[in-house]
Amino acid sequence: MAKDSFKRGLIGAIVTPSGSPEIGCAADLVGGMVGMKYGREDELESDRLGVRFMANAGYDPSAMIDIMEVLVSACGDKGPPEFFSMHPNPTNRVEKIQEAIDALFPNGIPAALQSECPSSDTLPSHSH
Repeated sequence: MAKDSFKRGLIGAIVTPSGSPEIGCAADLVGGMVGMKYGREDELESDRLGVRFMANAGYDPSAMIDIMEVLVSACGDKGPPEFFSMHPNPTNRVEKIQEAIDALFPNGIPAALQSECPSSDTLPSHSH
């Protein structure tokens, strides 16, 4: 509620004196960023926790990197700059996920985890 009031006040304070629709769009963008419930740091924290949860469940957490690499290849550089996005850039997420894996497993991922995670080659295909 307070963030909404702040956002409306910010937009009003900037747009009213300028009278410019472009300034209004920029103010709305900044207001949206201020009002984000979850941000990039929350996403990165989710990734760090995901590494831990996957390992605790017996899965190889490096599969998260595979998913991020799919996003990188699918999206390329088409998205907005990371500064304007609620989500971290997938390339940056790969780096951070690898850091979390390295911190959790400084001597490498245990073989037991690696063998329990099925590869995409062994998964059944779903034809439509």
